[in-house]
Amino acid sequence: MNSTLSAFYGLDFLASTVILLRDAPKVTTHQRLLQLAWGEGSGDMAALHTQVYELRNMLDRPFTHPMIQSVRGIGYRLVDSP
Repeated sequence: MNSTLSAFYGLDFLASTVILLRDAPKVTTHQRLLQLAWGEGSGDMAALHTQVYELRNMLDRPFTHPMIQSVRGIGYRLVDSP
């Protein structure tokens, strides 16, 4: 990701992306993403959902299938095929 994007999206966006990449293809819990991206007691689910929405706009558009899967009530995971 170039410096313009990192300045626009911020460190929390980059941290969320790196965490999902490291954990792939396992599920990354909402709690883990919140804690590692925003720190203890920071961030909220709305902010997390916004970050994942933005990440989906970048990653999923060029492909025929979504790469980020929601696991209801648990978190998210990256997959390479449906």
